[in-house]
Amino acid sequence: MEDCFPYNAASYSISTMRNLLLCGITLLPLAACFGPPGDQSATLQQQIENPLFLERYAEEMVENMVQITIEENPILDDTRKAAIVEQTRTYWLDEAKQARRAQQEGKSGSFLPMEEYARGEVLLAADGHLYISPTFEATPSPSLHILISTVLDPRDANFPDDSSIDLGPIQTNYGAQTYNLPEDMENLLLFRTVILWDTELERLQSFAQIS
Repeated sequence: MEDCFPYNAASYSISTMRNLLLCGITLLPLAACFGPPGDQSATLQQQIENPLFLERYAEEMVENMVQITIEENPILDDTRKAAIVEQTRTYWLDEAKQARRAQQEGKSGSFLPMEEYARGEVLLAADGHLYISPTFEATPSPSLHILISTVLDPRDANFPDDSSIDLGPIQTNYGAQTYNLPEDMENLLLFRTVILWDTELERLQSFAQIS
C-alpha cells in the first residue's frame, strides 16, 4: 500500500489524485494500481467518465470525508492520513462540480415507467456520448435497445420514426452505462427523446424526454 501512497503527504500531486485514490481510498490491492485493462480499478476509472456516475460517486466520497472530520475520527491523529482525508475531500468536491457542469451543458431527463418498469436518468452530453445513471433499472426484455429520436413522445408517432438512431442493445438492465453517438450525427439539439425499445417484439418499454 505504501507504493500507492508515498509516506510524505507533501509529495502528493493533484493531477495524480484520482489514480492514487482509486488505489488507496478504495483499499484495492497493489496490483489494482498497475493491473491490466478490465481489472477493478480500470472499471471504476471508466465509470467516473460518466457525469451521472461521477456526481454520485464524488458527492458520497466528499460526504464520507466530511463525516470523518466531524466525528474527529482517531485516524486524523496520523498526519499522513489526515492529509489524505482533506485532499480527498477537496479533489472530489471539484469533480462533483465538473460533473454538474457537464450535465448543464447537455440535455437530460428521466425514464418513465410504462407497461414495464424502468427508471433512471439519462444525459445526452456535448462530448458525443449518451450517459445513463447508476440508478437505472429496466425490466428485462428479449432484445432491448437504446434509441434516440427527435420525436417528443414515441407513443404519438409511428415508431421507430425516420429520425431514430439505434445506439445498440442495452449494456445492462441495472446501473450506469455509456453509449457512443455516431460521429456523423447532426445537431444534438434536435433530439428530444431517449427510448427503450425491444427490436424483436417491436415494443416500447420506456422513454425519457430530454431538455
